[in-house]
Amino acid sequence: MTKRTKNPAPPSMVDAKPVERWKSCSICRPIPAASSEFWKGGETEGPGLPANSIKLEIIGWPYYDDSTSSSNSCIKRCPECGTCYQWSTEYEYLVNGSEDDIHLTRLSDEEGNKAVKLVLEAVDRAKQKFHNDGQACIPLLDAFDKTSGVVEVKKVTNASRFFYHYQLVYREDISFAIPALVKALLNHNHTPPKCDVGRELYWVLRDFANKAPANKKRILTLLGDLKFQETPLEVQDLIKDCIAVK
Repeated sequence: MTKRTKNPAPPSMVDAKPVERWKSCSICRPIPAASSEFWKGGETEGPGLPANSIKLEIIGWPYYDDSTSSSNSCIKRCPECGTCYQWSTEYEYLVNGSEDDIHLTRLSDEEGNKAVKLVLEAVDRAKQKFHNDGQACIPLLDAFDKTSGVVEVKKVTNASRFFYHYQLVYREDISFAIPALVKALLNHNHTPPKCDVGRELYWVLRDFANKAPANKKRILTLLGDLKFQETPLEVQDLIKDCIAVK
């Protein structure tokens, strides 16, 4: 009996290379495989990065960014074809003019997929850490009152700054902490003319309120039926912010 074998694939299929989507992409086509940009004392030297590189999107933003204030790196992806790039900068402070050496390198599909996976996993870990650390702040905010000592005041100040930072920089939702933050603001011992812990609590609540009308309503509900003139100045300011019409 003659053994049957499969027909071999045509040479064109055997030798076929992965489709390079960037070649037909209006954004990526003008971007070379590797490019760089050098800055010294606020002035650039050489041709610099291609203009279209500004259209690339940062994976994992705002946990990752392309700030050049220090040595930094991130993965950027084309919104049109999905091609990924490794972006990095080396920063060196010099008295006569700081230097920034920026590089942009196109990644293969395999390299890009792996890099994106690692970035998203890192972001997930960072978000989980924020949630865990934020939950740990709730009990100390709930327990804070006018009789709290210096140590407790410092802890509440740090908790306020923690939520302020993550809300402002990382755009995290701090809704779960709002009741405890409002309670701490109502229970703090205001010390005129300036109260550091009161202002810290006020700033984070004010920024939350300004994000949406529903947030303002929620804070007013949590504040309850207060005698305005008998509340601390920080509470009065927060009430004014929440009833203000934008």
